[in-house]
Amino acid sequence: MVSEESLPGSRRIAEMVQGQLSEVGFQVQVSSVDNATMHERRPAFDYDLAFFTTYGAPYDPHGTLGNAFVSTADSGPDGKIYVSDALDGVVKAALEASGAERDLKMQALYDWLYDNTAICPLVVSQRLWAHNPRAENFSLPATDYDLPFKAITLKA
Repeated sequence: MVSEESLPGSRRIAEMVQGQLSEVGFQVQVSSVDNATMHERRPAFDYDLAFFTTYGAPYDPHGTLGNAFVSTADSGPDGKIYVSDALDGVVKAALEASGAERDLKMQALYDWLYDNTAICPLVVSQRLWAHNPRAENFSLPATDYDLPFKAITLKA
């Protein structure tokens, strides 16, 4: 299940995955839906494969991991990626750890997701910004949540 509204380019990526899986004997039907349908079907787990995106900085990894994998967290229309009683404890341990223990707990979490085939990271989406050539002193911000307006001036 893909939604070009939710993730531009996802249909094309899904078609590539479809082609690769067909080479090893799996039939995959790409279901392209609008954003509203995506937000109805994902929370209901009404899909076999679906695209998800992380929340990104400054909310990661806590935002994505907590909302997408902890069964008791309310993720609203975004739905869950994978839920399991065993996974809840692993995620909570990673998110609550600090210092050197945090690295070990986060690695244990990512190992669990890999070992249980809960996720399959596919792509890193490109950040796109457009600005008028008259804009001077524009620089790409650290996150998509930062608006880089302070130093910008306009040429005449």
